[in-house]
Amino acid sequence: MEKKVIFAFLFTLIFPALILILSGDLLWPAGWIFCIWFVLLCFSTILYLYRKNPALLAERYQKPGAGTQKG
Repeated sequence: MEKKVIFAFLFTLIFPALILILSGDLLWPAGWIFCIWFVLLCFSTILYLYRKNPALLAERYQKPGAGTQKG
């Protein structure tokens, strides 16, 4: 489970980096504000679920259609 949480943190950093790189302006203030907000929101949600409800976090990491879901 810890490896999945670390991967989620690293994966969360890819999206804001792409936004700033593709904008062509690394000094874009609105982009930095959004990226910081996005990372803080994602990290806080992952940490909260990891501490308070790890079963839900484990369920969120399953592939779609895994478990008891029907196609």
